[in-house]
Amino acid sequence: MDMYPLKAPDAMQLAAAFRWAAELPSGYEFVSLDGTLRRAAAASGFTVLPADLS
Repeated sequence: MDMYPLKAPDAMQLAAAFRWAAELPSGYEFVSLDGTLRRAAAASGFTVLPADLS
């Protein structure tokens, strides 16, 4: 998780989700409205929701 410029609470959220997904996030969904956290979750392999923020 050191590779993403996240604030501590966001890093904790992503780390918890990653752990919950047994470190295999493919096929798991991650919900966030924060752009940086969304990019980090997608780069980690999660399907990020909502799909479109426009």
